[in-house]
Amino acid sequence: MESRHLPIVRTDKSFKQMSAGEKFFVRVSKSGFSQSALCEFVTIEKGMVVGEVLKHYFPRGHSPFEELTEGNTIRKRAKNCFLWYQGESEHWPRYHWFKSLNEPVN
Repeated sequence: MESRHLPIVRTDKSFKQMSAGEKFFVRVSKSGFSQSALCEFVTIEKGMVVGEVLKHYFPRGHSPFEELTEGNTIRKRAKNCFLWYQGESEHWPRYHWFKSLNEPVN
């Protein structure tokens, strides 16, 4: 999966300001391999972002991670979540990572 296949997702809110249904991405890494999923925000539980997986993105030839199966509920720290969009001073879309539940992406 190449990043150019990701849909544009942008917000100026932190996770604590998000409402149910807003979109974000999550990245999971195992044994040196990373896969991403587009998720819909559900809530925050015990300092973790809770979301429902809408679409799983993984490289051709790789087995998909089971936890990122579409329809699953995931719980991840904010630092494993990101948005994908083109900033005003950027020439192409890029990853914009969350640092915490209280801070919007940079």
